[in-house]
Amino acid sequence: MRLVLVGVSAINVAGTGGTSWAGVEKLRAETQKDKVKIRLGELFWDWGIPTAASLIEVRQAVPQVPLIASGGLRNGLEVAKCIALGADMCGMAYPFLRKAAESKESLFEFAKMITEELKSAMFLVGAKNIKDLKSSRYILTGYLADGASSNR
Repeated sequence: MRLVLVGVSAINVAGTGGTSWAGVEKLRAETQKDKVKIRLGELFWDWGIPTAASLIEVRQAVPQVPLIASGGLRNGLEVAKCIALGADMCGMAYPFLRKAAESKESLFEFAKMITEELKSAMFLVGAKNIKDLKSSRYILTGYLADGASSNR
């Protein structure tokens, strides 16, 4: 809420599953042979709140603020899930960078695959457009059902 009060116009919700900054620091510590920081990096590599859980909580707290979901997204189905949970847009870096390093063709094929996966997920829930997907019904399971509640 404080972010909105100071004029933030959008929030990037990037939970665990994407780049682990503890992991980055661990790798840096390895080059410096710093055993304490190596251990801390290993210990906290997966620390954090998963993107989906973060997204649900932030959407409930600030329903009118545009949300960007990122952090470990790898395919169009995950994009669809994030949109259904309240994201207005999604970001993924690593999968695109990996494909771009292969070739321009691999990058374009991957982008097309993400688009087709998103369209397929939308078809399966009866969503004709992103607005429909955002209002689609969903069931939370596992840790999401235990820690967050569906508002639909």
